[in-house]
Amino acid sequence: MVKSITYVILILLVTMSNLTIISNTQHRNEVVSSLRHGMYVAMDATYQSMSKYLYKPTNDWNEANTNQKLASEFNRALLAQIESDCELEIKIIKIDAKNGLIDVEATAYFPYSNGKTGHTTYRCSMVSDESEPTPNPVLKD
Repeated sequence: MVKSITYVILILLVTMSNLTIISNTQHRNEVVSSLRHGMYVAMDATYQSMSKYLYKPTNDWNEANTNQKLASEFNRALLAQIESDCELEIKIIKIDAKNGLIDVEATAYFPYSNGKTGHTTYRCSMVSDESEPTPNPVLKD
């Protein structure tokens, strides 16, 4: 009788730990997917705005002001795309509207079901020539 109760408890503990692991993995994958998709959409939106400045700045063009506007646009576009309960840290590594360069890194911090906090970092750069942008994503966990 005591052995069977011990086995039942052991089976319940193993099952609960497996469910926790599966749940944490699914949640992490959801955040990674959301961050990856959001970065691409935000990159595209920022590139579309940037394209009017590429290689043809006007006399009233202010590079620092334009780059700041593009950084703000990227942040807004990324935040609008994230479909998860995570906090984001966005690091604009380089935005250069005049030369068609965007290099951004975003880290998402998210809660696991056991109360711990996980994180994932995604870095994406885009360098443009006069034809099409070339994304160069790098995923770091």
